[in-house]
Amino acid sequence: IKQEAEEKASEIRVEAEEEFNIEKLQMVEEERRRVKKEYERKESQAEVRKKIEFSTELNAMRLKILQSRDEAVQGMLADARADLEGVSDTPKYPEMLVGLILQSVQKLEADEAV
Repeated sequence: IKQEAEEKASEIRVEAEEEFNIEKLQMVEEERRRVKKEYERKESQAEVRKKIEFSTELNAMRLKILQSRDEAVQGMLADARADLEGVSDTPKYPEMLVGLILQSVQKLEADEAV
């Protein structure tokens, strides 16, 4: 009877150890999957953040280009206004007006606009 009890106790110990190892492996695998999923999520967030930063920098550069272009156009417009202020006092002013009117009429009659 004692031997049977020891065998039964041994079987129960072995069974319990096997169940423990199986459960431990399952927990380890579950934790691995959780860690992997978390890593992938963080990696994805990092990629999105990197893309947002790149887009922000690109937009900032485009904005600087547009501002520079606007400043150049405003400068040319100011220069043109300054140059045209005294034109109406010159003797060639009527001749220039006729030329500009002819040029605009030709543009209006043209089939293609430039």
